[in-house]
Amino acid sequence: MLSDDIADILTSGGIASASIFVHELPERPHTGLVITPTGGYGYDRTMSASPANAPLERPSVQLRTRSTDAATAEALLMSAHVMLNGMTERAVNTNRYYYVRAVQAPMYLGRDEENRTMFSCNYDILRAESTA
Repeated sequence: MLSDDIADILTSGGIASASIFVHELPERPHTGLVITPTGGYGYDRTMSASPANAPLERPSVQLRTRSTDAATAEALLMSAHVMLNGMTERAVNTNRYYYVRAVQAPMYLGRDEENRTMFSCNYDILRAESTA
């Protein structure tokens, strides 16, 4: 699964797994990062049936962070951003990723109903078609 693969990339890069959530960010803990798939684009098909020319998927994800301290929320997102933006070919679990790039710079979203600071960034991804 896409979100689980991104979570694995982030945890292998040093972000604590307890800080990472997939799809939904629960009300507690106050500090966390959530990975949400966001639709992406259509498939790119190729003319060859060889594994090197397998169909390509172009999914996308959004990362959002939250914390009671703005510096902590921003630092958490920036740590993830450094790992993902510009990532080149890499196998993660059973999937081959060719690149990940940020759609825009990480941005401040404001505060939630509990006055916690939020930041976000969206990423486009190119990977070999998933068979899972």
